[in-house]
Amino acid sequence: MGRPSAIILHHELGNNGFWGVNDYHRQLWDFKSSLGFYIAYQYYIDILGIVYQGRADDEEGAHCIGRNPDSIGICLEGNLDISRTNEVQLASLKYLILQKM
Repeated sequence: MGRPSAIILHHELGNNGFWGVNDYHRQLWDFKSSLGFYIAYQYYIDILGIVYQGRADDEEGAHCIGRNPDSIGICLEGNLDISRTNEVQLASLKYLILQKM
């Protein structure tokens, strides 16, 4: 994969945390990253605003069919269909996106 040309945002639809999603994705795909994780996203931001990196920026993810090779996937903990991000999580997201742009 070359330099990413897009950032794609996701939400977990739950509150399983980085390690819960990592384990779920290990069971689904067993697609291990160069960083040693199975999570499909390059980044995961929990409800406390802690940013976890699951894949290198230039490493293919497994988060968006057709865009995995050229995008950075960021997943937010929580179900944004029923609630909003909190201020801390949103601040971490803004900071991360600005860094990656």
